Amino acid sequence: MNIAVCEDNEAHRERLKNMIAEWAGRTGRRTQTACFASAEAFEMAEIPAGGYDLIFLDIQMKQMDGMKLAEKIREQDDRVLLVFTTSYEDYAIAGYDVGAFAYLLKPLAPDKVFQTLSKAAGTMKRNPSDAWILHSEGENIRIYPSEIRYIEVQGHTLSFHMREEIIHCRARLADIERNLPRPPFSRSHRSYLVNLAYVDKIGKEGLRIGRNLIPVSRNCWEALNRDYLEFYRNR
Repeated sequence: MNIAVCEDNEAHRERLKNMIAEWAGRTGRRTQTACFASAEAFEMAEIPAGGYDLIFLDIQMKQMDGMKLAEKIREQDDRVLLVFTTSYEDYAIAGYDVGAFAYLLKPLAPDKVFQTLSKAAGTMKRNPSDAWILHSEGENIRIYPSEIRYIEVQGHTLSFHMREEIIHCRARLADIERNLPRPPFSRSHRSYLVNLAYVDKIGKEGLRIGRNLIPVSRNCWEALNRDYLEFYRNR
């Protein structure tokens, strides 16, 4: 996994780099981490072959800030995962305009960083043979199951909530479910199939994926929790 850390505070930069190394050691994942002290340094650097998979961006940096850099990155790469780090909660909403994968408050908590890295790793590797073709509104659209956050039933239509878009197609949820691995996919409700790699929290009031609260029915509660524990136990 190619990771970039763009952070102008040296102590914070080194701490995050060490957290990434610790996570890689715990999970057995191979990572390469490049660190940059400014947005300008990132722009001037050579991008590794295949590009970055994940970029941690400090929002408050001198000259060009992390949000502006994210906009420039998105002009060239709409797939890389962007994780914002900041001391201020007010920036969280703005991060969604550039398709932020996650938003972490400083001081960074190791468990939050590890969780974010694990979720990101679940979306990384894509094999062309794993692609699906969905027929949506007169078009054939290629998707990868690993990029499905959750699927929602809306009448006779399924809404595929992807990382960066929502795709609608006519199909039965049961047919889709049979062709997806369990876990990470699990039913939370008769009308919802969720990808546990994107789940931030599960509670009786529902489960949270980013800013979305997904209902959890009593009938699905036990199996959902079992799948969730199994998924993270085997990571």
